[in-house]
Amino acid sequence: MTLQIYLSSLVLLVSLNYVGLRWLCLPSIDAIKRDREFAIETAITVVQALIDRYMTGQAICDSALDEELRYACDSMVLGCLMTSSRKIGIWPKPVAPFNGKKFRDLVKAIRGIKILDVCNKTSCRRWNSQGPLPNCHGLEDSIEASMKDIEAGLDGLKLEDYPKLR
Repeated sequence: MTLQIYLSSLVLLVSLNYVGLRWLCLPSIDAIKRDREFAIETAITVVQALIDRYMTGQAICDSALDEELRYACDSMVLGCLMTSSRKIGIWPKPVAPFNGKKFRDLVKAIRGIKILDVCNKTSCRRWNSQGPLPNCHGLEDSIEASMKDIEAGLDGLKLEDYPKLR
């Protein structure tokens, strides 16, 4: 049962003053809020971890021909990550309860982050059987895979997962 269906059913039950509503309690609402915050926090952490990785100052790019190009490439990637994160409201990193943020919208915005790199604009491009890779460092693919993993973990709410009043 998805969160939307669950909440719609919940509203219907409350409006009908359903007799068996004893199981609906504040801990259930708190559990829904906690799961929402966890999903949002996890999505933000994916991008935050990339920013932290590039902020260490150590060379990450291994494609560029010389040290200056690797430095420029890493700097460009970091700048793209920070600028995009700022635009979608996740830099500086917000804290729970993430008021005004919806998980679905946030994941869509994170997937829309465009990461440019020096290597993609020079002869240092990486290739596969289909031609040049669109992002030689694979960060956009990594973000996409992480978002899919987070979404796969959100298999909906099951009422039996939440505490009941006795």
